[in-house]
Amino acid sequence: MKSMIKNPKEVERARWNYRRENPLSIEQRVALMNAMYEEAKKLGRLEKKPRQDRKKHKIEMARILNSGV
Repeated sequence: MKSMIKNPKEVERARWNYRRENPLSIEQRVALMNAMYEEAKKLGRLEKKPRQDRKKHKIEMARILNSGV
């Protein structure tokens, strides 16, 4: 079956440019992160026990949110 996209590299380049020119706000990043967290929790992919190293976890989360990904 043939793909409807004639030049997938060009489409990916356009997506990349759009994301670079229209970055997510911090509120959008936090909302996205919260949604992914809730989804992972529903799927049972997160540990049920409380974290021992909360500070390290918060620093990791801040790095992810501020990375622009």
